[in-house]
Amino acid sequence: MANNSSQGESTEDKVFLIVSRYAVPIVFGIITLLGIAGNTLVIHVIATRSKMRTVTNLLLLNLAVSDLAFVIICPLPTAYSFAYQTWPFGSFLCKLMHYTINSCAYVTVYTLVVISAFRFFTVVYNSQTVHLRTHRNAVIMIAFLWVVFLSANYPITQAYDVVVRNSSGVSLDCDMKSEEFQAPVFYSFFVFGYLLPLCLIGLLSVGIIAHLNKQRPTTISQSTPSGIRSNSRKKSASRLIILVVVLFAILWLPIQLHLVIAVTTGKQMPKSYLTVAFLWNLMAYANSCINPFIYNQASKDFRYSFKEVVSCLKCCPRNQNSRTPSLPAGQIAIVPAGADQKERRHLIASSGPHKEECQASSNV
Repeated sequence: MANNSSQGESTEDKVFLIVSRYAVPIVFGIITLLGIAGNTLVIHVIATRSKMRTVTNLLLLNLAVSDLAFVIICPLPTAYSFAYQTWPFGSFLCKLMHYTINSCAYVTVYTLVVISAFRFFTVVYNSQTVHLRTHRNAVIMIAFLWVVFLSANYPITQAYDVVVRNSSGVSLDCDMKSEEFQAPVFYSFFVFGYLLPLCLIGLLSVGIIAHLNKQRPTTISQSTPSGIRSNSRKKSASRLIILVVVLFAILWLPIQLHLVIAVTTGKQMPKSYLTVAFLWNLMAYANSCINPFIYNQASKDFRYSFKEVVSCLKCCPRNQNSRTPSLPAGQIAIVPAGADQKERRHLIASSGPHKEECQASSNV
């Protein structure tokens, strides 16, 4: 029995080491790269294209800013801490990381609440609230969220610091300075940073569904081309928002329950559980890189804009650095029938349409 127990503990330790030392840093690195690239693309697309600067998209831009700040600051130090079971980055980065995690999580979920509220007023009280659903008010709400939650989460910087794991002082950790901080921080994070906002979003969604069920759509307005396009855009926007909210709820639920259980029981978790708990952190962190993929799948406008930017990145530098003389604007390159493939590419490139498209799209 003793040998079996020893062997089990040895296997458990090996699995824990493999997951923490190798799997976690690799996945966190992927999350960081995807999060920076994807959220930067979202910010660029909304900021540089006037047709994309709708009220809803301004709020989605705020989600991208929050997610970008999160992936720049949090995943890599956390991955190193998991891999080597120590914290060499000092007190400032320790405080900044936990401050960023909490602030960005609050800003993200309450931005979703604001989006849901705007959708509710658009559907249920459209004409009465049209003067409230403006770009200016959206920007004011965004600024309000950042001011409130950056201020409200300041105590986090006082709760976390570099602490010594053992009496020898060899192993350091970025953790709470005292256990007395755990209950108020984790319980408030679960209630006000997860449960309450999702309940608000749920109530707003129920209100929208109830209102739509009462309405009898007019076949005349919906049969016109403009009515069809309008309904299509509304459905696309609603589907996008639902996907973002549902994935946020799913990806953040395990880590929220983990924190609540940890502070409620107060027990030291076995390594087998801690190994699985790495997955909860990965899921929560992955939420900061997944939204651009949702936009690409659920929105034709985002998908077209993303493709436009990527194609410009591929073609513009080549055309701008090319010494091939461009034809005058509006002139079409004439390709001889007997030209080989290389000559065809040369003649088509000389007309410079890609460069003009890139310049036009960047000036929108």
